[in-house]
Amino acid sequence: MNFQPLIVGLMLLISTLSWAQITIENPHHLDIPEQRVQALHKIICHVVAEDLRVRAGETCGPVTVLLGELKEGIAADELNGAFTIYLDHWGEVRFAMADMRLAVQRLGLSQERWTRMAREIIKRVNQVTPVSAQGLREAQAPVAPSHDQDRCALNGREDKNPCASVSDSQRP
Repeated sequence: MNFQPLIVGLMLLISTLSWAQITIENPHHLDIPEQRVQALHKIICHVVAEDLRVRAGETCGPVTVLLGELKEGIAADELNGAFTIYLDHWGEVRFAMADMRLAVQRLGLSQERWTRMAREIIKRVNQVTPVSAQGLREAQAPVAPSHDQDRCALNGREDKNPCASVSDSQRP
């Protein structure tokens, strides 16, 4: 009997499980399906990586789950590679959402990238949401014209964009 495929399969399984390792700290001995937690973590890493078009190794790594915590949440210490999920009790959806956040956080997006994404989000939301009355008042507040606007106004253009249709040859 040839055991080589079985041995290779077992080694692959062991390396995969160690790659997607979850440590569970459960001092109150609450029910938690440990094998399912491991499988969820591995799948979450792959799905996040596929969706963000990065390698799964960039989104996955060891995570500690602390069960029985009064405050639920996540903690990520990128410098030391310590990623922790705090749960009051086991909840698959709660775990999955927290683990997805950590997977994204592992990508270590630079402050510049976070700022750029935040600006883009604000720009887009401003394009699709109604303007408040206060916003309209602020937008209609008179603004002192610039030197170029003064020159364009001399050419009889006193609209919102006074130099828009004045060619360079027409400008003084």
